[in-house]
Amino acid sequence: MKKQRPLALLVEGSASTSALLRLRNFGRQVGPVKSTSLGAARRFANANRAGYGVEAIEDFRDSRLILVRVPDDALDRILAEITRSELDLKRIGIVFCETWFGSERMQVLRERGALVATLTAVPSQAGVSFVGEGDSGAVRLVRQVVERGGGRFVQIQQGTKGLYFAAELLATAMPIRYLSAAQVSLRKAGISGRPLAALLEQLTGRMLRNFRAGTRISAGGPLATCPKPLAEQHLADAISKLPDLAALILDCDENLLDLP
Repeated sequence: MKKQRPLALLVEGSASTSALLRLRNFGRQVGPVKSTSLGAARRFANANRAGYGVEAIEDFRDSRLILVRVPDDALDRILAEITRSELDLKRIGIVFCETWFGSERMQVLRERGALVATLTAVPSQAGVSFVGEGDSGAVRLVRQVVERGGGRFVQIQQGTKGLYFAAELLATAMPIRYLSAAQVSLRKAGISGRPLAALLEQLTGRMLRNFRAGTRISAGGPLATCPKPLAEQHLADAISKLPDLAALILDCDENLLDLP
């Protein structure tokens, strides 16, 4: 049986918080670990039970896949370090983990023959999930690492990191102001504490189920069952009590209702 080539890890900064470490038995897949110094590499390896510390990039020579987990502001230095090394990069997969840069940013490594990809952790409370983007060979290698550790993996087209960024922004950050407004409305209606939290969870859960089923958002929620004249009356009453709701509702859909 052919022996599996060890996974190499280049880590700097707050790598101990990496989502990779939440993968099941991730440490057992790791061989050489390099950091800012041999001591730092050994400390990381020992603390996370992941491989063994090494001093130079050239110590990755027996690895088929190199995972790089460094702060974005260190990227140029790391690219230069790998490019200047004596490591034979032809057909080696180099995956930059938990960065918002796309794989096009690592073109200098492609020019040396490396297969390059990026791996982004997906905010999730249900296990560990990642989005991969880049050269198919590198993506395939890192998918194996993720799925071997019990994680979920989704591949997006090369060069579309910006679209994923927009999707995560729209799905996680932007709805906060709507949820905050809903919370204020419920507090104004006399609901607080655990009943408030439970009700919001039920409402958002229903919205997500409807969305997965293909229901149009503008036609969902109470608009699906409440007659339009009564809906207009309710909204007018709510806006009279909380004027800030008008802008939020109209931002959601200008044609939602003919508000006064």
